[in-house]
Amino acid sequence: MKKRTRNIKGRRGRRRSLVFKLFIGVGCCLPLLLCFVAAENSCYSSDSPITSKTEKNILLEDEFQFYQSWSYNALDRESDELKRDMLLPFKYYNCPALNEIRTLVEFVEMKMGNKPFHNFRHVSAVLHFAFALLTLGDGQAVFGESFRKYIYSILLSILLHDLEHPGNNNDYEVKIKSEIATKYNNESVLENHSSRVGIDKIIELNLLPKLGLAPDEVTYVQNEIHNTILYTDPSKHGKLSTRLQELSSRWARIKLHEEELTDYDFQTLIYAFVHASDLNNLVQKDKEVTFEWYRRIVAEFQSQSRLEKAKRLQVTPFMSTLDSESARIKMQIDFTSHNSLYFKDLAKIIPNIEHFNDIIEENYIWWKDRLKSTAG
Repeated sequence: MKKRTRNIKGRRGRRRSLVFKLFIGVGCCLPLLLCFVAAENSCYSSDSPITSKTEKNILLEDEFQFYQSWSYNALDRESDELKRDMLLPFKYYNCPALNEIRTLVEFVEMKMGNKPFHNFRHVSAVLHFAFALLTLGDGQAVFGESFRKYIYSILLSILLHDLEHPGNNNDYEVKIKSEIATKYNNESVLENHSSRVGIDKIIELNLLPKLGLAPDEVTYVQNEIHNTILYTDPSKHGKLSTRLQELSSRWARIKLHEEELTDYDFQTLIYAFVHASDLNNLVQKDKEVTFEWYRRIVAEFQSQSRLEKAKRLQVTPFMSTLDSESARIKMQIDFTSHNSLYFKDLAKIIPNIEHFNDIIEENYIWWKDRLKSTAG
């Protein structure tokens, strides 16, 4: 019995010795471990608007790596994923009203319906592209110290720009003398309607005062949301292109501080960013993505032409021949060529998007080749 007791005591002693050695070993390694953790945390860029390196924020940065890419494809995302993705631009800019933004995103989804092109997925794609222009393209740098009011004007305008879009154009609303055409005197009918519905909602949410903006900035953002949405009217493309061309021709002097940006210039930049985002399909490098968005807009045009025929209205000329594949492709070729200069002028202001010029050229050639194969 005594021998067994001594053995037990011996084993306990050896255990205590091992525990003591382990404690000492961990104590010696702890400073090295802490240094490693500090070094790991220091790998995250201090340039990001997110400054607190909590576990939550590290996960956020992982989300941005996925979203902050030219190759992001809204067509591949489920509805719940799109809604989460659409919060990311606001998280990136430390928006203090994320609950209200989340409510607004859900409102947009409810109001968009199931049209082939002008749907919630399109809004998501446009919002992503604007975020990429601002961050990857470094477009935010052109807005200077007061960039927050300009950023919110861009992001919120995009969220609201196609609310309750019926899948046909303004010309159709005027032809059928719709209620909204009468209400807005046949001028930018769909855009005026989307603006009214959207601004009513942000007022209901009391959103703008919650964004951390000064009272005069709140007024500015609300006015620019309306003006920017009106500039998404395709009939204003020519006017906006002229404004952008004039600004890009002065940009070298502006960079050298030989000229100052005016309020009119800042408006032009806001409208130009949103319009470019609305045209993002033209600079998609993935041809399958380009073709799918093309297929969807053609489906809407064909639907409108059928409605016009059924109502004995004059069919919109460019929609009248879209039963032919070659005619559809020619329409896309003309559209690509028509908008190429717009992106060239924008690239003079945001050099990080100069590669769009090559993509547009590649896509133009690709469509021309499709036309040849269709004809053959």
